[in-house]
Amino acid sequence: MGKIALFAGTFDPITLGHEDIAQRAAKMFDKLIIGVGNNIHKKHLFTLEERVSFLQQVFQKDLNIEIITYNGLTIDFCKKNNISVIVRSRIYLSLRGDSKSRRGNPFPDTILQETIGTKRKSLSLNHLRQPADDAHHLV
Repeated sequence: MGKIALFAGTFDPITLGHEDIAQRAAKMFDKLIIGVGNNIHKKHLFTLEERVSFLQQVFQKDLNIEIITYNGLTIDFCKKNNISVIVRSRIYLSLRGDSKSRRGNPFPDTILQETIGTKRKSLSLNHLRQPADDAHHLV
């Protein structure tokens, strides 16, 4: 199997930004897993089944996108599924999550994709990793 990436979130609800980022990420990898987190401690607008159904409808024509639900930590899900890259849609989540997860856990590379108006940006967090660990207070 080739390079697998994860785009994780609650997708409650899915937005056009989520759709845009997932479709762009799917072009970069052999397989994109959209991981729908099941956090029982969080109050959701839609049920887990509804969110999965919405995602399946949106991505039904994208053959290399798979929708999976998971419980627990994203890092554990990545290890279990041999995922080498995480796609994020918000830089502050990536910076915060990356610095915490690096302590003692080899974390997959993180690709940041932002949709800002009509401008699109894509960059690898690997280039920002050193300053980001010290700059979390800016976020």
